[in-house]
Amino acid sequence: MSIAITIDHAIKKYGQNTIIPGLDLHIKEGEFFTLLGPSGCGKTTLLRMIAGFNTIEGGEIRFNDKVINQIEPGKRGIGMVFQNYAIFPNMSVRKNVEFGLKYTNMTKEEADAETDRFLHLVHVDEYADRMPERLSGGQQQRVALARALVIRPDVLLMDEPLSNLDAKLRVEMRTAIRNIQKEVGITTVYVTHDQEEAMAVSDRIAVMKDGVVHHCGDPRNIYQRPADMFVASFIGKSNMLKAKLKVRDGQAYLQIGSHEAPVNTIREEEIRERDVILSVRPEELQLRKNADEQGIMASVNDSVFLGLNTHYFAKLETGEDVEIIQESEIGSAISAGSTIALQLNMEKVNVFDAVTRQSLMTGVKNDIKDAKSGAGEVERSVS
Repeated sequence: MSIAITIDHAIKKYGQNTIIPGLDLHIKEGEFFTLLGPSGCGKTTLLRMIAGFNTIEGGEIRFNDKVINQIEPGKRGIGMVFQNYAIFPNMSVRKNVEFGLKYTNMTKEEADAETDRFLHLVHVDEYADRMPERLSGGQQQRVALARALVIRPDVLLMDEPLSNLDAKLRVEMRTAIRNIQKEVGITTVYVTHDQEEAMAVSDRIAVMKDGVVHHCGDPRNIYQRPADMFVASFIGKSNMLKAKLKVRDGQAYLQIGSHEAPVNTIREEEIRERDVILSVRPEELQLRKNADEQGIMASVNDSVFLGLNTHYFAKLETGEDVEIIQESEIGSAISAGSTIALQLNMEKVNVFDAVTRQSLMTGVKNDIKDAKSGAGEVERSVS
C-alpha cells in the first residue's frame, strides 16, 4: 500500500550547524517525487531523515497520519536504493533479491514466486543465477531495485541511483525506473543533482538550496515559470540580463539597452517601474541577421555547430555576454564580428525583481508552505 508523506517544519542540525532550518513538504500517495539541488543543499540529508538514518531535531515526519520520528529504520516500511547499488557480491542475483523475504512469514514457495515476479519486472530474470560481478552497472542497479521492491515497502527511497552509470545507461535506466514505479504504484522519493534526470522521471520536483525548498511543482512549471532566480539559473541554461521595467499608460515594457518591448505576463500588482533581471534561455533569443531590424544590438564572438542546432556566443550592446541557440541552416554560420539584432520571445521570458530575486510573472505555481500565513501545505498559484 502506498502512503502520503508529510514533512512539517523538519529541522536538522549537526552540532551548531543547521543544515535544514525548518522544511515543509507534502508528498502524495503513489507520487514520484524528486529532491533536486546542487551538492550540499540538504537533499540526501532529508532523504536519510525520512529513512530514519539521520535524527530529526525538530518538527515531524508523518507516513499518512503516523509520526515516524522515533521509529527505527527497519520498521518504517521503506525500500532503499543506493548510489553504489549495495548488493551482496557473494550472492547470486536471485539470492540478492530474495534476501529481504527471509524475515517475513512467507513460505518458500511464496517467496520464490515473489522473487520471480520482481526479477521479471526489472528484466533481470535471465540473469537470476549470475553473480553480481558478471553484471553491467545497469543490471546491478536493476537487481538493487528488485531487492528494494520485493519486500512490498510503503515507500521507495532512491539516493542518486544512476550517478555511477554512463550517459546512455542513465537514460535507459531512468526510463525503466519510471515505468516500474508507475506499474507498482509506490510512493517514491528520489534524490538527484541532474536536472534533466529529474525532469524525465518526476511527477513533482522540489528544488533545494541550503536546506530550503525554493520551488516545488511539476517539471513543466518549474522550467517555464521558475519561482526565483536561483531556480531559473539551476534548471537548464539561462542568460541573466539586467533590464528596467517601464510603465506607460498602464502598459509594462522591458528596456534592455536601447531596445524596448511590451510585456504582458507580469502580475498586475507587480507592474511598477524598477530594476529587474531577465532570465532568457538560449533558444528564446531570436536572431536576426539584418542589424537594421529592431532588437537588442549584439556582436557575434564565436559559434559552435552541433548538427541540428548552432550555438552562437555574442556580446550585447549593454556589454553582457549571451548564448543563443538557433536551428542550423544549410551553409556557413554567421561569422565572428558580425553585428546582429536579437529579439526576445516575450511569452517565455521570465522577469525577476533585481532586489528580492523573486518572480514577477503570472503562472508561477509553487506548492510550498506559505510562511506569511502560517497555513499548512498549500499551493501558491498566481495566474
